[in-house]
Amino acid sequence: MNKSVISKAIESGNFVWRKHALERMLERDIARDEVIETILNGIDIENYPNDKPYASALY
Repeated sequence: MNKSVISKAIESGNFVWRKHALERMLERDIARDEVIETILNGIDIENYPNDKPYASALY
């Protein structure tokens, strides 16, 4: 997963919040801004390039 591609998508607003993610964030009292901050400034812990339907990563 290419972090620069993800960062560009976030900065341009070209991404979608999935219902499941929003539900979990609400349950855990995590704000959208915190998620964005972590993705933009966090460290890649692990990448899953073969995940379907899209590659994913843990920050």
